[in-house]
Amino acid sequence: VAEGKPLSITFRDKEGHEAVAVTEFLAEAALKRPLSEEIIRKQVDRLGTSVFALTDLVCHIEGAVMVPMSEINEARRKATEALEQQRLADLPPYKYPAAPKAWPMGEGHSVKLPKSSLMVSVDSLEQMEAAIAGGADGILFGGESYHHKQLNNEDYPKAWKMAKEAGVRFDLNTPRILRMNAQKSLENLLAGCRDFPPAAIHVHNIGVLHLVRNLTDFPIHADYSLISYNETALTAMQGLGVVEATLSPELNEGQMKKLVKESALPLTAIVHGRLELMISEYCVTGSFLGGAGKKPCSRPCQKGKYFLKDRKEALFPLVMDQYCHMHVLNSKTLSMLPHAMKFLPAGISTLRIEGKYFSPGELEKITRAYRKAMALPKELDEAQQAWLEQQEGKDITR
Repeated sequence: VAEGKPLSITFRDKEGHEAVAVTEFLAEAALKRPLSEEIIRKQVDRLGTSVFALTDLVCHIEGAVMVPMSEINEARRKATEALEQQRLADLPPYKYPAAPKAWPMGEGHSVKLPKSSLMVSVDSLEQMEAAIAGGADGILFGGESYHHKQLNNEDYPKAWKMAKEAGVRFDLNTPRILRMNAQKSLENLLAGCRDFPPAAIHVHNIGVLHLVRNLTDFPIHADYSLISYNETALTAMQGLGVVEATLSPELNEGQMKKLVKESALPLTAIVHGRLELMISEYCVTGSFLGGAGKKPCSRPCQKGKYFLKDRKEALFPLVMDQYCHMHVLNSKTLSMLPHAMKFLPAGISTLRIEGKYFSPGELEKITRAYRKAMALPKELDEAQQAWLEQQEGKDITR
């Protein structure tokens, strides 16, 4: 760099690529702090967000000149970007891997599952009984308990028999988070299901999908934690043996309608419930109130209800599952009740209520409301609109 000329930065890598960038600012005579090799090194060596590291620096400075630090930084950014582009241009074209082959189905495996237009997710026999009384024609049972209770050897057969007697579809849920020390309990549950086969097993991650595929020949439903967000994801999951999927709750109406047309899999939409915002290994109630860490936890989560409160005074429910994972739920209840009649005509196979947070009485009322709303016409009269608003309450979100 010299007075009246721009500062020029040249980057060279060991493969011989070279990139040059110059400042728009023309160097001026320095009044206080002239540029030095130390100053330039400090600015040029700021490569932390790139793939590069500075190994050698050669400076050519004529006279006592100055260039603003912002100009040096911008020239460094441009030179880094140009060098990256040169390196990328020399790479061979990327060859996309072949689509995954479908996993073999067990003998007698059928993908013709019983239909369920309204399914309710529960974690207790009491909730299940309430959901059936409210009009659910499908039950998703088990998974992570919001009441800190492990399914015992009698709960699952009782639930299966209750569903069979009521003539409703019965699916088995699995945990969203499954650590190695809990894997054996799931394996034992799957082994016990052979005498009481579920219509489908819901999986929430690739690891459990692989486990279920290897240990059983039950149909697999990819639940929303597997992020059914686009056609590519649904196609990939179909190749892994999935026969149904629950759409991501983050999709809007337009995206859902598009996926219904593109997907070969029957799709479920979650329409009601306190959705999970976070699952944490760290338990607030156990640490602050239960003495966890210093002694065995006294399990305050089973003695009362707890919430996180944000700066706007919103309360986010905390629930602890059987693995002592803390689930942070939304402060508002998702409700699509006024739109319940639109999903099936749009091609969605199943509406699902996430019912684990609700009491049996609340859940029966909610399920009954959805069963009635699903039968309403798209164009509502004033009485129907007023009834829907009364059923919903105020603390809801779309």
